[in-house]
Amino acid sequence: IKWNFRKIVRRCSKNVITFKCRSTGEICGFTDARAWTRLSWHAWIRVCKNNKKGLFRPNGTPRGFFDESGGTILHEVSHNINAIGDKRLNGAKVRGKDAARELASRKPVRASWNASNYQQYGLSR
Repeated sequence: IKWNFRKIVRRCSKNVITFKCRSTGEICGFTDARAWTRLSWHAWIRVCKNNKKGLFRPNGTPRGFFDESGGTILHEVSHNINAIGDKRLNGAKVRGKDAARELASRKPVRASWNASNYQQYGLSR
């Protein structure tokens, strides 16, 4: 976990992540996603401005829930550094503080490879 957080810091400090605002596309145009990405070193994080849950309004101004916005970006950056995915517990994707905490207590190894756990840990610091 420590090495993965170091990779997150390195990736952010080396400026290898490109952010793109999207209002359409395979994720932003059809779901209530705030952002999304794919696993790769030179990744693009697509930041959605499509709906009430997007990080930005359609005119490009921030929506204002900055604590959640930082967590969303940390979640997406964690996807970029390794095979850190969105894990499941009892058949449902682990999202939010309570689910991340439950995954960490019941399946700690799985939690170490779950983006929502990195998000919650980062927000707690």
